[in-house]
Amino acid sequence: MSKMDTFTALDDYEEIKDYLDLDALNNIDESKLPVFKPDFSTSIIVDNIPAVGAEKVPKLLSVLLKVYAVNNKVTESDIYMPFNEDTKTTYGFAFIKFSTAEEAAQAVKLTQGFAIDKKHIFKVSLYSDLDNYSKISEEYVEPNPPAYNFRPDPTSWLTDKQCRDQFVTRYGHETEIYWANHTGEDPNLVYGGEREKQGGKVWCESYVSWSPQGAYLATFHAPGIKLWGGNDFASLGKYMHPKVEELSFSPCEKYLITYRYTFHAELNPLEAIIVWDVRRNTKIRTFDLKNPLDVKFQVQATVIPPLEQGSNKKPVERVIRGRVRSYEHTHEGGMFTIEEGNTVHERVPADKVTPLQEPNRLKWSPDGQYVARLGSDIISVYTLPTMQLLDQKSIAAKEVLEFVWSPKSNMISYWSPAVGNHPALISIIRLPGREDVSSRKLFDVTDGRMVWQNDGDYLCVHMTKNQGKKKSYVLMFFRLKDQKDEKKDVPVEQLELNEPILNVTWEPSGDRIAIMHGEARSPSISFYTMGKVTPAASEGKVAVSAAAAAKNELTLL
Repeated sequence: MSKMDTFTALDDYEEIKDYLDLDALNNIDESKLPVFKPDFSTSIIVDNIPAVGAEKVPKLLSVLLKVYAVNNKVTESDIYMPFNEDTKTTYGFAFIKFSTAEEAAQAVKLTQGFAIDKKHIFKVSLYSDLDNYSKISEEYVEPNPPAYNFRPDPTSWLTDKQCRDQFVTRYGHETEIYWANHTGEDPNLVYGGEREKQGGKVWCESYVSWSPQGAYLATFHAPGIKLWGGNDFASLGKYMHPKVEELSFSPCEKYLITYRYTFHAELNPLEAIIVWDVRRNTKIRTFDLKNPLDVKFQVQATVIPPLEQGSNKKPVERVIRGRVRSYEHTHEGGMFTIEEGNTVHERVPADKVTPLQEPNRLKWSPDGQYVARLGSDIISVYTLPTMQLLDQKSIAAKEVLEFVWSPKSNMISYWSPAVGNHPALISIIRLPGREDVSSRKLFDVTDGRMVWQNDGDYLCVHMTKNQGKKKSYVLMFFRLKDQKDEKKDVPVEQLELNEPILNVTWEPSGDRIAIMHGEARSPSISFYTMGKVTPAASEGKVAVSAAAAAKNELTLL
């Protein structure tokens, strides 16, 4: 068909023919035109999204933008959802265009399996994968199963007839594992990297770390982490995370988190934190780092309040705690604006500001089913093994400064300091149902510290109470062990001391607690019990069981 025929075949040709310059079109030398090369590497297909009518399309677009525009420059015009004219709904999938192929590939990794609700879990693929799917033969070809590779038993050390434990030593460039023999016997070398030395390789370049139950030994290397185990400490997997600085195993040892806190321009910032499946040696989810000095995060700062005009008083520095309102870089350096309740402190030098929150440390639940991360006014809890946000929403926790998991059950306790006229809050939540187990509000208190008893029977929160120029030190005890009915509140007791609290430690699997208090140079230790002091005493009130002096000691074991 000629170019003329192409246009004359149009339904509205008679209306537009006067505007067409077909002679100019026919004179184009097509050999000089660039060759059309279709490239869809920057596009992805998101399947299994809700099929909605025209009236709900804008709302669905806003949901997709929230998911995909967080770390990318995706706009509404970059999302296309085909519309079914017969059913008057979308087809249940969307095409999304990104700026680069790298952004598209990263979006596939980060949102694969993302769930809007229980019925709509994203199935994401690159648009370019359609070519690969079209090349698949319709004739079934039985695959050749890979040869079975025997996996060393990482718990084999538990079968030692002498019931010995193992320990690792590092000195110079050596890393050696030994059996811990009985008293008086020298340790026996188990493995010292002999295989690697024969191949001219280094077994361990820097740090080492045991997993919680001792099944794995992790070694740190420039490209990432390696795990070792079994009778001869064979390699059990590589976890590629360049410049890795820290790791954290789940209590069940099924999962692993690796951290890179230092920024490197050549490395992907969206993979600063990686959650791994240990057995499958695969990434489950990645996170970027959050700056704890960003807007809305809570900080501590030293400020000099302005004096009244004509005042002869000497300016006095004051320590404040508040929320970052803004930051600007000036010729004098970085300057913060900080909100302390209803008071706003402007032009606070950056060297006078320190963060109070740690948003880049993920914390495991005691059974390894969940991992939680602190945010601004939220606690985000993720479910394993999918690493999807629990119930698709974070826990709202206004002004939350810190949270701690119970050591034995899936409960979170968190502390929110007093801000302005709002009191401090201590709250305990049970997951996954988000039931409020117990909460207490307190006025005029700061510096909350939470200490769980290792069986999760009791929680102690110690705080500083300010009443004018007078200070006292308050301890609040939550008796979760004594909660007879989950529908009723947990019994709570309060203790007040006149000396600073330096340290608090619970008796392992017991009901006694040691409190170190007084001056750091000559502290005292008081022992309290949550049970009976004597057989004849009544149970249910915290009471002193003993006291002692501790010279030049600040640690309780």
